[in-house]
Amino acid sequence: MGHIHYPSQTTYWIVFNENQTEVICYDITYPNQCTDSKFDLTTYLDEDEWKTTLEQYGIDPDPEPEPPE
Repeated sequence: MGHIHYPSQTTYWIVFNENQTEVICYDITYPNQCTDSKFDLTTYLDEDEWKTTLEQYGIDPDPEPEPPE
């Protein structure tokens, strides 16, 4: 299980499948937040490293926002 409770700095995280071949989910936990997961969290303190890892799995961490309808 993964837990991030009020980190001292912004913490980026990714949840991988068992074989680390697929990203299940990812997000950011800010110092005023908590994150609890039933999965293990792979954490990053460097945003560029986190983004690079996501891009290696075919995920754009900065998608264009959808236009309002």
